[in-house]
Amino acid sequence: KEFKDLPEIQESAKQGWIKEVRKSLSSYSICPQEFKDLPEIQEAYKQGWIEYIQRYHAAYANCPQKFKDLPEILEAHKHGWIAHIEESPTEYKWCPQEFKDLPEIKEAQKQGWIKKIQQNPSNYANCPEEFKKVPEIKETCIQSWMQVIQRKHYVEDKILAYSKCPQEFKHLPEIQELGKQAWIKIILENTSAYADRPKEFINSNELQEAYKKSWIQRIQSNPNQYKDCPQELQDLPEFKKAFEQSWIKYIQQDPSRYARCPQEFKDLPEFEKARKLGWIESIRRDPQTYSECPQEFK
Repeated sequence: KEFKDLPEIQESAKQGWIKEVRKSLSSYSICPQEFKDLPEIQEAYKQGWIEYIQRYHAAYANCPQKFKDLPEILEAHKHGWIAHIEESPTEYKWCPQEFKDLPEIKEAQKQGWIKKIQQNPSNYANCPEEFKKVPEIKETCIQSWMQVIQRKHYVEDKILAYSKCPQEFKHLPEIQELGKQAWIKIILENTSAYADRPKEFINSNELQEAYKKSWIQRIQSNPNQYKDCPQELQDLPEFKKAFEQSWIKYIQQDPSRYARCPQEFKDLPEFEKARKLGWIESIRRDPQTYSECPQEFK
């Protein structure tokens, strides 16, 4: 009690409450009455509200009436909405009417949609029409779709992502190229995928070449695949050559397959050579197969 009225104690208490009130607005209610009305305490309280409203726009509703119309409080309220709309642009509809048409609010709304589209380009569908026409938004959407397609690890996922791309972007060369490369890859892995290619790639020479290459790979791995190959491909010189080469390799791996070899190949010198090399390798691996070796090679 004997120290309470000392100037240095009073000053220390005042400074302590200034700091406390600015840090925690709720502490103002327990601030001693002798300090509450001091200009420095009121200023700290006001600054505390400014900072709080800037961080959380909805706090303005609970701001003391004596501060609500102050320019710095209104400015804090505006900045609170700017930050909120940039983070959640769909919240624009709840923005106070006096802020809605301000350039800073409109810019925050635009930046908010850019962020949402960067996170997921499908959000473009919900973007207000006034922003869909903005070049920056369109470019963001294009880049975001490209990244979504590129980031997919599996080719099936790339194709699925490409199929979900809005038509207004799908026709763009950079998007189509990503889609085309994904379709080429899946056709190389599976010839039947060629029949499912989208209409924009129906006449693509690159997909046609991938389809041919995929069939050639199938035939090279097993010549029996040739019979399942479409007739228009069977008649191509490169397919006939692949069929022939595949039988040569097939016979070298197992000379007993020679009996199933197409008649038109049987008398060719390369097939006789493959047959002989096949028996040499077979006998080397297992000498007991010598008994099965044709007499002309024994």
